[in-house]
Amino acid sequence: MGLEELIHAVEKHPEVYDSSLSSYHDRYKCKLAWPDICRDVFMDWESLTEKKEIQTRWRSICDRFQKDFQAFNSSKSGS
Repeated sequence: MGLEELIHAVEKHPEVYDSSLSSYHDRYKCKLAWPDICRDVFMDWESLTEKKEIQTRWRSICDRFQKDFQAFNSSKSGS
């Protein structure tokens, strides 16, 4: 699974990442988005056992970005 491929697939579904949308807070809509994301990343996703791995990978990317962003902002204000 390529990182860029996953990011592009998730970009098509702002309900997964854009907290300003009401659909972001709707767990049902977010849950419905993941099969589409999985199909974009893996053509044969229904036969794979790695479905949860895709969501875990996305959460990991988001967490890393938030930590780096916070570190950047705190170092910027400390100068």
